[in-house]
Amino acid sequence: MKKERKKKNVFKDHLRNICEAPVREHVGFIEVKGLPPLKIKQWLQHIGF
Repeated sequence: MKKERKKKNVFKDHLRNICEAPVREHVGFIEVKGLPPLKIKQWLQHIGF
């Protein structure tokens, strides 16, 4: 459980840095304030998704 929590926090930190926007965690999803879809898509492609 701790490993998953740590991975989720690292993921949120990366999103926050890339999007330069607030990131909030909800049950089942993560919310990024604003409209940064292009930055997120480029980042996900860069890491292999």
